[in-house]
Amino acid sequence: MIFSRKNAGKWVASKNGRAVETARKLETLLKKVTKREDQSSLRFDKIPPKAFAGTLYGV
Repeated sequence: MIFSRKNAGKWVASKNGRAVETARKLETLLKKVTKREDQSSLRFDKIPPKAFAGTLYGV
């Protein structure tokens, strides 16, 4: 699950709902995933730094 406390405030590259790489800045994340063969199928999301809409992380 990409919406977890350890990913709070970070950019996450995910595939099939699983976090593949994480980084604080988008540029750093893009550098990390440039060598992957499945780069075109990755999703990039910015995870909020705090809980949102009354939900808890890791639920």
